Amino acid sequence: MKGLADGINKSKKYVEKAISGVTDAMTIAMNSDFNVDMSGVTGAMAGTGGTTVVNNYNNDNSRTVNQTNNSPKSLSRVEIYRQTRNALNV
Repeated sequence: MKGLADGINKSKKYVEKAISGVTDAMTIAMNSDFNVDMSGVTGAMAGTGGTTVVNNYNNDNSRTVNQTNNSPKSLSRVEIYRQTRNALNV
């Protein structure tokens, strides 16, 4: 256990530096995404005349399954369907 603790203490500065880099990148990304030029927006478009709620949800539940058949004989249509169904249930 002492060796594990020593290893963690020795690597602490590298982990802190990596986390600091990630948080800096996230801060830059967040700030750049919210810089919006609102000049020219007036009235209801600016939200002063009414309230508009827009909910944009990404409901992309698609999957791509690549199935390779390496058997010496061809599989039946039913067997391919069964294997595909089982792969999608994972």
